[in-house]
Amino acid sequence: MNNFEIRELPGKGRAMIALKNFTTDEVIFEEEPFVSRQFSWNVAYGYAACDHCMRPLETVLENVRRLASDPQVEVPLLQHDPTAQWVAQFTQCPRCKVRYCSEDCLMEAQKRYHRVACMGAFRSDDTHPIN
Repeated sequence: MNNFEIRELPGKGRAMIALKNFTTDEVIFEEEPFVSRQFSWNVAYGYAACDHCMRPLETVLENVRRLASDPQVEVPLLQHDPTAQWVAQFTQCPRCKVRYCSEDCLMEAQKRYHRVACMGAFRSDDTHPIN
């Protein structure tokens, strides 16, 4: 059962109104994206993220070294890096090479939108009209 409702508020428009008091960290609303895409500046600066769920496709160490432009930077407590456990399952679209954090995300993206939106070899063609 939903613990919220959508109402029109005069002068404000549509709003989600809580029907109960929520505790800290309690999930209020959750849904899968219909289509998702990372910010263009993330791409411009080389940030790697799953094209479906936005999970990082680089470890904390890789992220810090990229941002610092210093391959010698060290990061403490790497044993607590949550991304390290995902690295082995990263995959990509065979046609356009868009990257995903797992086969599950690739399959979900294919099912929802990527099958239609896949640019194939034209992804890196700056002369293509979509680019």
